[in-house]
Amino acid sequence: MKSTDIIYDHVTSGEDAYFFGANTKDGFVLAPDVFCEGSLRAAVYVKGGPGTGKSTLMRRFANTAGKIGYKVTYYYCSSDPSSLDAVVASREGDAVAVCDATSPHSADPVYPGAVSLNFDLSPFWDGKTLSASRDEIIKLTDEKRGNFERAYACLFASGVVSSALSSLLSGCVDREKLGKFARRVADRHKAKGGVRKVYLSALSMKGAVRYETLREKADAVYSVSDRYGISCVTLEALSTALAAAGVGFTAAASPLDGSIEEILLDDGIMYTRYPGEKKINAERFATTEASRHRSRIRFLGKCRRALIDEALSFLSAASAPHFALEKIYSKNMDFDSATESFDRRVLSLL
Repeated sequence: MKSTDIIYDHVTSGEDAYFFGANTKDGFVLAPDVFCEGSLRAAVYVKGGPGTGKSTLMRRFANTAGKIGYKVTYYYCSSDPSSLDAVVASREGDAVAVCDATSPHSADPVYPGAVSLNFDLSPFWDGKTLSASRDEIIKLTDEKRGNFERAYACLFASGVVSSALSSLLSGCVDREKLGKFARRVADRHKAKGGVRKVYLSALSMKGAVRYETLREKADAVYSVSDRYGISCVTLEALSTALAAAGVGFTAAASPLDGSIEEILLDDGIMYTRYPGEKKINAERFATTEASRHRSRIRFLGKCRRALIDEALSFLSAASAPHFALEKIYSKNMDFDSATESFDRRVLSLL
């Protein structure tokens, strides 16, 4: 059994990039620590259908912010990783965010007028032509929704298998030995701070995708691995010990079940399930029960992987109707007027 059941088709790097949410066993789930509206000077909620230019406008905002000295953090769509879901521009305590506020991450301003505003793209589309395409839009939307529902059902089933596997593994770990190890690691790190949780992985319409954002910030990378899956338990124990010691770190959660895939400490040290320059063999924390249950562990891992692959197949099937909808809407948009309005109302906030 590998240290993770998800085999990533695309590993991307180069930006301060994360996912805005994740397709999980519980459906679509927003990332917990993107932004808090109360901590921003301004927040813009962009609303519009597929293909109406939301991502393009957010990229325009990001490029403009970067040129005038803002640090830009990118949050991509977990269903279409080529599309932006949110951008946060920050500089010396000043921060402005722009995000996609349409389904499945529908949102409205928390402090309208004082901090936030809606930017609606519907005035810039040709409603009469879209109405004439009513039957096709309904058919494509329902087809896309059906595939997502089937994908989520497979991910839910994978979550049930994960629970069985976690229960089995819990009896295969020497908790006292693991706890002592985790506390020793925590004691070595002195950089105090808070805990941030992010998604760096996604199960998308274009396959499984993972960003290398945290790895690019790391000074040293420790790979935690074993034959059974105890690496997952090890990273959870490390996370608990680090948080208890007040050590600052960022944890990347798996889209599969929320378990920790990577930890980057504020002092630049990373612990990960993936390959690294230095090795930590998590098998040292295994009891004799791990060997006795090895065939069961392998079987449950194969079941989980098969369900994930089936979920990815349904997500892939959702791509055709999704991009067909984008074409319909994009053909009926007045992008010039939308961009002019966006520049006037949103870029002026920078």
